[in-house]
Amino acid sequence: MTVELYTPGHGLYTDTLILYGLTLPLCEVLGQQEGEIPAELIRAWSVGGFYRLEVQVADYDELADLIASYVADIEDRMAGELTRGPLGFFTEGDVGVFLQALTDTGGLADYLRRLSTPGHAERAGEGREGRGRWKTVKLPLMP
Repeated sequence: MTVELYTPGHGLYTDTLILYGLTLPLCEVLGQQEGEIPAELIRAWSVGGFYRLEVQVADYDELADLIASYVADIEDRMAGELTRGPLGFFTEGDVGVFLQALTDTGGLADYLRRLSTPGHAERAGEGREGRGRWKTVKLPLMP
């Protein structure tokens, strides 16, 4: 089965980062499972101001499990890189929020389902004009 996701619609720059944030870990996890990754396992297209991503998995629950297992495998490295060195913009508490959000497979699967149609940010009232009711992950953007 193919699971279809759309980046939330937070703007091209942010959605590009989100696309990479989704695809690179999935390529790593699926590459470990499959060896070389066939092109049809993960496909992405630019669609106006957001991206469409197709992943060959059984359902959103399997996709959430893949993401959660990747995060669990790199938890220590992620905490170190995000709190120290050139990316050290985050506190231990911030990293805890990230880890909780990315390893709660039920909540993550629900969130991924909400990305199955375009316009998530607008529907959820997220972005600069308002706040959604879901967890917010801060993203320091700079030149």
